[in-house]
Amino acid sequence: QFADSLDQLPAEPFRILEITFDKSDQIITLPNLSRLNHLLTLHSFNMKNCNLEPGALDGLHFSDSLTDLHIYNTPLKTADLTATMGLEHLDTFRAGAIQVNDRFQFLKLMPHLRDLHLYSPDQRALEDLASSTEFSQTNLRFLNIYTYGRTFSPSTIQALQKVHPGMSVINNDASRQKHYLGIPVARQAAIKLLNQGCTIQAVNPVNTFHKSQYPSETELFSPGRVTLPPDLVITPEIVEALSQLPPFYGLAADGVKNADLLSEIPVVKLCSGVHLADSDLTDHGFEAFIRNHPDGYVHAEGTRVTREKVEQMHHRFRYAAFHTDYLEGKRWLAIRQKTGEPKPDPNEPTNPDPETSAAGLSDSEREFDE
Repeated sequence: QFADSLDQLPAEPFRILEITFDKSDQIITLPNLSRLNHLLTLHSFNMKNCNLEPGALDGLHFSDSLTDLHIYNTPLKTADLTATMGLEHLDTFRAGAIQVNDRFQFLKLMPHLRDLHLYSPDQRALEDLASSTEFSQTNLRFLNIYTYGRTFSPSTIQALQKVHPGMSVINNDASRQKHYLGIPVARQAAIKLLNQGCTIQAVNPVNTFHKSQYPSETELFSPGRVTLPPDLVITPEIVEALSQLPPFYGLAADGVKNADLLSEIPVVKLCSGVHLADSDLTDHGFEAFIRNHPDGYVHAEGTRVTREKVEQMHHRFRYAAFHTDYLEGKRWLAIRQKTGEPKPDPNEPTNPDPETSAAGLSDSEREFDE
């Protein structure tokens, strides 16, 4: 649910997951932003096209739920970003190349960054990035370049991918579909998975990829759901290939072996539904999934997860959505809307109920409950 005015906010309790200003028809000047510290479920903050009052960043510290920060076309420079702002959990960062005034040293503040978006970089900016020590120490999977018609020498793209062989470089030219520059790493990763019997349902363009039909050699695909075959043994190589895919909203891995390894995939933190029924998922993996993405949904029926671990996670993460053999984490607001019942005690375990099970909810559903 999106709201662009106060009167559109729901009357019932809700969570704030995303704040964006880029759709405003006027330039907004932001005051001190430290009040955002209280938004413990904020995933995305987009201040594109905003001005900032002096001291707007004083006292700002994002919670560990923030995964996407967009500062393009603001007065902010990357040197203004500090270690006290809580950027260590960022997955995606978007900024104009003209805002980079520290030779990419800001990257050391974002150790888990997977996707860097640069607007209007020139040749020199990409050369600086390729030679940056901080860049070499990241684990970037995607470098999205907004070229606006500018072209770059193949040697520069090669230098970037030499530092990070597992990184796709994407040209976001508005005149055509997003396409690869250099080696199409995401496509190669998809092919490795498809050859193992996986399927990938893509949303842009709409298609289903399998071992007889691969994604385009030149244009980037947008996966929706990735399905792994039952009994597939998860290896570090499979984890690496999944990590190199563009973001996807659903992972179906029922019956796989070594399921705990899947919790190490960075993009799964952005995944709204992970299905692991009848896999060998253990307490360790279940806890990792819940901790890494407490707003997602984990279906872990028929696994090795114990009652004790489920009760522990249910108590610690009262809004976690999951389904197991013993208990389920219910999205209380969705249940209340269906039944009219009051909000349940978050510390009281509930037995699985097929009629109100989170397993019946859409993978992409998001609750608003704070």
